[in-house]
Amino acid sequence: MISPSNNTRATWNVSRSRRTMRPFRAKSVLIVFAWSGLSYAIFGIVSYLIDPSKMLGIEKDAYQADLTATFYNRNTAAIYFGSCAVVWLIVLLEKIRKTKSLRDPTSGRLRFSGRWLVPSIALLVCLIAALSVAFQ
Repeated sequence: MISPSNNTRATWNVSRSRRTMRPFRAKSVLIVFAWSGLSYAIFGIVSYLIDPSKMLGIEKDAYQADLTATFYNRNTAAIYFGSCAVVWLIVLLEKIRKTKSLRDPTSGRLRFSGRWLVPSIALLVCLIAALSVAFQ
């Protein structure tokens, strides 16, 4: 038979483990959002370079000369790509923050870590997609 104190303790342990998992889940959601935005930006840029007047092989009704990926409105595309660029910037800044030293101890020059490469390229691609929508 379970006493009330054991039941309360078990409930408290479950809720405490859920609280410790929330930051991990939030970070996972942001990472999935960032990767989906990167793949969507690459798809949008490639489809725009192939034929800017079509969307998924169908003729566009509006914004025929604009990069909209599969969004109907170019403003929606710019907001989505811009939001993904902000998330990639956060990922990049977190990687830079975790680096122990930004300068090479012998020469004093700034050091570029290989861990920064993927977030840097992803940030650049999302910015290109967002800015190409904004400045049409």
